[in-house]
Amino acid sequence: MRFPVIPCAALAVGAGLFLIIPFRGPRNKGTSPEVTPAMTEYAIRRWTGSTEATLKHGRELIQERCQECHHRPGPEMAQAAQWPDVLKTMALRAKLNDHEREAIVQYVLAAKATMK
Repeated sequence: MRFPVIPCAALAVGAGLFLIIPFRGPRNKGTSPEVTPAMTEYAIRRWTGSTEATLKHGRELIQERCQECHHRPGPEMAQAAQWPDVLKTMALRAKLNDHEREAIVQYVLAAKATMK
């Protein structure tokens, strides 16, 4: 029996894409590192009123809201100087209020400042 070339090629391409494009399921929490004492110390020095809870909330938000469109959201997605403007642009799409946006900014900047 002879197999049609075009459907087999399409199947092969589809299978290849399935293997190349990582799974975006609920267990994929991106590349956002856990909040560390160094991150908390950095944030407290930089922003009045910042706490470990603020950073943890920012991490949760980036994983929940940003993952809807971005496969593996994390601090490495932009340079430190770009993050505030990126989040101003994305806040509307991600349905972030000002406090949520600020929590993400603090989290990503603290993470970037303390990454090795």
